[in-house]
Amino acid sequence: MLIPLAFSSRESLSLLTGSSLGRGLGIGLLDTGAFVASALGFATGQVAIVSVLASLYSAVAVVLTAIFLRERLHVIQWLGMSMLLAGGY
Repeated sequence: MLIPLAFSSRESLSLLTGSSLGRGLGIGLLDTGAFVASALGFATGQVAIVSVLASLYSAVAVVLTAIFLRERLHVIQWLGMSMLLAGGY
């Protein structure tokens, strides 16, 4: 579906180069590693622990964005992270 969308929006389909290639590969490796770790956790029978950690994924992404990109969190984001943490306990 991405290829027709790229053509309709006239986006470039060129391959990544330079630093963006390194970032793309790093993101792919980390994402694949997270998937494998999650699958191994479910396979070992630690479903309760893996489920809680997986539900914190979005909260970790928001916190890392605030730290590294210096984005300010809105009240609704703090509320969402609080709900995620409360649901984990």
